[in-house]
Amino acid sequence: QEVSKRNKDFKINVSKKLASKENYQTYLDRDCKITGSAEDRKKVRWLFQTLTYKTYSSLININELFPYYFQILFFSLIIYLTYFTIFKTFPIDNKYKYLFLFFITFIFQNPIGEFHFSVLEMLFIALALLASKNKNFLFFFVIILLSTLNRESGIIISLTWFIFNSEIKKFIYTIGATALFFILINFDILSCLINPKFFVLAESEVDYAQFSFKEIGKSIGYLSSIKVLFINFIIPFGFCFYIYLTTDNKNNFILYILLIYLFVFLFALPAQHLSSRLILLPIIFTFIYFKSKNVKKSI
Repeated sequence: QEVSKRNKDFKINVSKKLASKENYQTYLDRDCKITGSAEDRKKVRWLFQTLTYKTYSSLININELFPYYFQILFFSLIIYLTYFTIFKTFPIDNKYKYLFLFFITFIFQNPIGEFHFSVLEMLFIALALLASKNKNFLFFFVIILLSTLNRESGIIISLTWFIFNSEIKKFIYTIGATALFFILINFDILSCLINPKFFVLAESEVDYAQFSFKEIGKSIGYLSSIKVLFINFIIPFGFCFYIYLTTDNKNNFILYILLIYLFVFLFALPAQHLSSRLILLPIIFTFIYFKSKNVKKSI
């Protein structure tokens, strides 16, 4: 009974945190401030976070455990939809489904924070790839718009249009309309949006985001450093580079997108922000698809 009570108390505490307005204050505070911190730009994510807060606060009024279970079910559904979308988009061997499951399991067995942005962005990339491959421009545009409102880096996903298409006009329409809507929905902090410092980290924040090699052997142990580099960079990016280099008819736009994300991970996120690697999952399967496609042609 004591163990059961502790478990219930833990779930209630998680529910209370999910439903607490204080937990969303960074996103809901509409005062335009530029401090050079990564927290500044979180204000542009207010729409999704407002919906999230209202959902959890409504659920906890019904039952104090509902927010806890809703979060599990909701993000499980998002992961399943990503899985379904990837394998609907890319007809590749069933054995690669184990790679998807292994990747997800590996990420979530580690301590991760703010995973909800990355899980949603993972789904948006998968849906954008599906829309791009099927040349469904309207659906593609909606996905880019939603992904940018989820997290400002979601605009990078618009480049997936060029993986399967060469129409520049539709890409420009997507970027232009998304940027316009993004400005309109954040018009109350327009003075921040037009200031480059709002999105660019201060020097101290950049140092924090970068993996500081000079600290290896001092504040960062050698083994810990190797682990961080392997898990966060060498394994996921190295695997993608290997697949790309061993593919005969290469699709260069996938490589460009991968390199952009590598740059973002190196300079805009902490080195150990493992949950952000979920974004790479649809990209990995895009590389695998083109390699498998070439192998089948050669056979």
